[in-house]
Amino acid sequence: VSEKGEVYVWGLNACAGAGNLRDELLTNVKSASQPRKILGITDVVKVDVGYVAMIFLTSKGEVYTCYTGFDGYAGANADASASTALQKHAVFSSGTGASDVATGRCHFVASTIAGKVYTWGCPNALGRTYGDNHEPTLLSADMSREFVVSVSAGEYFTLMLTRDGTIYGTGDSNSGQLGTQIAGSKFKTPIRLASSPPRVLAVTAGYQHAAAIARNV
Repeated sequence: VSEKGEVYVWGLNACAGAGNLRDELLTNVKSASQPRKILGITDVVKVDVGYVAMIFLTSKGEVYTCYTGFDGYAGANADASASTALQKHAVFSSGTGASDVATGRCHFVASTIAGKVYTWGCPNALGRTYGDNHEPTLLSADMSREFVVSVSAGEYFTLMLTRDGTIYGTGDSNSGQLGTQIAGSKFKTPIRLASSPPRVLAVTAGYQHAAAIARNV
């Protein structure tokens, strides 16, 4: 992110027409290695990169997403079915502007200035069994009494940090990433991480692991 809030990408990323065609990026390392500006968005204060997508937060609390146009475990390949168009999510208006954003393998999460959380994307990590998976949907009853200040996304799980330093999580916990000791466990609604350290300042999620910064007790 530049000082003007412009976003540049390199590697296998065709988000918002950032540079070249997907097939060229796959076959031409020189083209792929060159930083390319994301078109159609400025004033960005945070960007998060997931496995197949990106999410952007502007200084006004606006949220944009786009897909890179690539996928594949065994080897990278151009995903012609994925739109690389930049999408603005209208739910994050001035009254419900976002304060933090994150993306995992194929899901998105955003917290708002009012402490609420919205999720969308592939259903594994959304923390809800209602609403449209393709549009930002509020986590209502399960988190209604909590004020969330930051969010993070792993492969198929989501972490939420509240203002009092408590961590909540949802999605897969097959490797203990939600602090549970039950192999293969999955949580469709948020749970409080009983094993997290006290008075957490920040939390982040990786592939199937998590880390936190805590105050000295």
